[in-house]
Order: sequence, then structure tokens, then C-alpha cells
Amino acid sequence: MKDGKVQAAILGCGNIGNLHAQAILANADVMDLYAVCDVIPEKADAYAEKYHSETVYYRMEDLLADPAVDMVSICTPSGAHADHVCACAAGKKAVLCEKPLDIRPEKIDRMIAAYEGTGIPAAAVFQYRTYPGIRQAKAMLEAGELGRILVANARYQQYRSPAYYASAGWRGTWQWDGGGSTMNQGIHILDILCYLAGGAESVQAQCRTQARAIEVEDVANALLTFGSGAVGTYQSTTLANPPVQILAEILCEKGRIAFDGEKTMLYTEEEPEGRELGAGQTASAGDGKDPLSVGIAGHVFLLRNLAAALRGEEDVFIPFTEGKRTVEVICGMYESSKNDGRRITFADGR
Repeated sequence: MKDGKVQAAILGCGNIGNLHAQAILANADVMDLYAVCDVIPEKADAYAEKYHSETVYYRMEDLLADPAVDMVSICTPSGAHADHVCACAAGKKAVLCEKPLDIRPEKIDRMIAAYEGTGIPAAAVFQYRTYPGIRQAKAMLEAGELGRILVANARYQQYRSPAYYASAGWRGTWQWDGGGSTMNQGIHILDILCYLAGGAESVQAQCRTQARAIEVEDVANALLTFGSGAVGTYQSTTLANPPVQILAEILCEKGRIAFDGEKTMLYTEEEPEGRELGAGQTASAGDGKDPLSVGIAGHVFLLRNLAAALRGEEDVFIPFTEGKRTVEVICGMYESSKNDGRRITFADGR
């Protein structure tokens, strides 16, 4: 640390790295954007100029060899996350890794093992979990304030153009993207569905490529059972033009919780018009038509939490074990779809 401030670095100067850079700068009282790194020099140079980074690297090995670096935001293609995170662990750097942690659970196991027992913080990005309304909803559900959870449904109906997939060679591939409308985009709302409903216990799914020239799915449908005893459905697509809906709904004995990617609403018999949970504090997820048009409040929260964890003041808000759970469900969906909708079960719930 320098003058008591965490020295942060960004590995991967693509689209999502912009959010991390902006969030690091928003936490200027506790961290500095010390370095940026990308194997494409012009991208790294452009980031350094745009975000006033002190140092630029073109090789991850050089970045990790710099003793001034305290933590690294992993913003590289999804299928490279495990290798990059494990390299950060070997370099004794804290990490905040973008979703998905990686595209296969066994690769995430490597990431977990790399940090186990080191005392070095390692955290996953699921920014919806940081929203005040979601945190209040989770507390209410765990306390049983709404009775049993009966039904849990989610929909991600947004749009990604052919140009979006053409913008980077890794997009829409099994090797690097690991999946399509669920692994890359709908993962956030699926995570919230499973998080609030007590973890998925089983899934049956159908995934298809309907319209885009990509290897992975642009439509997915699933039936789920949850640890809470609830049953429900999930759908994702990146073909809704104009975009329609991001929504997770939790139906309980005494009310309904609805999250639309921005607000978390509670509906009860006493309040049929609904009441916003975490009112006035909920971070905005932005306009779903533009994958960069998302609020940074969740990333600000997670980076600030990681800085506190580095100082020994807090535990990380979303450990790697939590990030793994949602990837397991998604991989279960893909396995089910490849086997004519066979039911895939998770031994300890997800």
C-alpha cells in the first residue's frame, strides 16, 4: 500500500474493465488505479491515458512481478480467468474476478485452492447482490418474514446485436465465453434467483442457438427446484429487440418480491401497490440495450469491500465458493440440454 491506500491494477482493458476503472477511481479515498495491463499495447495505452494510470504493462508476468501492486481486477475473457487468478495467487496479489469466475466448476476449484490458506482476499463479482434492496430481501427471506418460498421465476430478455459478437473473437465461443445468453448475460439474474430462493437443487433445460452466428446459445429455458422447497423457471435470450425484461420474482406465503435489475419491490396483502426495499439506495443496472450502460455502484461496493479485506477489517462479500455455485447451475443447464432435458441434480443444493 502507498500512503495507506490500496494500489489496484486492471488486467484486461476491454469493455468490462471500464467499470472497474471507474469504480476504482470512485474509491479514491482508499485505493489508487496504479496500473493497467493488456496484451494489446494500444488498448493498455488508451486505458492508461483515459484513467490516468501511473503504470502500463503489456505482459501479465510483469504486472505481477511489481511489488507495488496490491490487488488485481480480472477483466479478461471468461475462459482465461482460472489461469490468470492462479497466477495472481502465486504473485501474492488480492483479486476481484469478473463473472463468471470461469466457465467450468473444476477450473474454479483450482482458483479456490490457489487462495486457500493464504490469507489473501479473493472475491467474485455479482454486483446485484450488493444492492440494498436485495440485501434487505435476503434478510427477510432468511428470517421467514414472508413465510415459505413457494415459487421462484426469472427472465432475462435483452438484446445483443451481431456486431456485439463480432467485436471480440472470444465472444460466443465455448472455449472462451463458455456459453451464451446465460453464462455471459443472464448469469446475474439467475444468480439472484438462486441466491434468494435458497440455492438450486435440480435443473432441466433446453438451450438453442436461434438467430446468431455463434457456437453458444442465444435462448435458454429451464425448470428448477430450490433448497427452500420452491419450484420455478428461468429464461434467457439476447434476441429481444427492443429489450423486454430483466426480472426475478420470489412468491411466498405472505407476499411477493420482484427485482427488475434496478429496484427490489415487496408486495403484500397489506401493501398491494408495493413498497421498494432499500429505497433511495438501490444501484442502477442501467439500460440493457447497451452492455456498458450499467451503474458502477455494485463494483464500487465490491472494490471497497476488497480494500477493507486487505486491511483485515472485513471478510470478502462474495467469496469464490459463492461464485462457483451459479456456474455449476449453468453448466448443469447445458448438460441437461445436451441430454434431451435430463434432470441434473446438485447434491448439496446450489
